[in-house]
Amino acid sequence: MRGFLNRKVFTILLTSAGLMGAALHALPAEDNSYREVAGALLNTTIHASPVKSPRENQGRIQPGTRVKLTATVKNMGDVPSAPGKIFLRFAFPKPLNREPTSVIFETDPEGLPSIPPGETLTINFKNVHQWPSLFDYIRHDWAMREYEAVVAIKDKEYITGTRAISFSAYYYEGHEEKEPVRVSSADHIRETPRKSTRRNSSRL
Repeated sequence: MRGFLNRKVFTILLTSAGLMGAALHALPAEDNSYREVAGALLNTTIHASPVKSPRENQGRIQPGTRVKLTATVKNMGDVPSAPGKIFLRFAFPKPLNREPTSVIFETDPEGLPSIPPGETLTINFKNVHQWPSLFDYIRHDWAMREYEAVVAIKDKEYITGTRAISFSAYYYEGHEEKEPVRVSSADHIRETPRKSTRRNSSRL
C-alpha cells in the first residue's frame, strides 16, 4: 500500500512539472529590441558671485553685497532636451512654496536651447540680487528660502536645481540639489512662447 502511494505521488509530481514546463515554453519570447530610454534629465548648478571683484574672497560674500547669478545646466539623460526658458527665483521650498510671500526675488527668463546628452550650458542672468544685512536675513527668513532653477518648456515648469544660502560671519553658498529632473525631450515637443507669470524682482 505504501509503495502504491509513493508511485502515485511521484506520478502527480512528474505531471505537474511537465505542465509547468509547457506553460513556460508557451510564454512569448523577450523582445530584446525594446530598450528603456532615460529621457532628457536636466540638472542645474546655481552659482552666486559679487558684482564687484567677483574673484576676491570666493565663497565668502559680505552682507549687503550685490551678487550676479549663473546657472550651469547639464543634460544627464540620453536624448536631447526640448528648448524652452530658464529663470531663477529665491523662494520657500515645498511645502511652503504656495505661501503668498514665498518668492522675494526672481530673474527675467533667459532662452534655453536644446541640450544634447552629456552637454552643459551656462546661463548668465542680467538681474542682480542684493544679499541682506544679518538683521534682514533673519527677518525675511532667508535661512528658510533657497534659489531654484526653473526650466519652463511649453506649459510645464521643472525645478532642475536648488541652492541654499548660509551665514557664518560671511554668506556662503549652501546645500544644492544634485538630483537630475526628467524634462520634455526635443523629439516630443516644440517650443512655444511662454506667458509671463513673473513677479516683482525684489521685495527687500
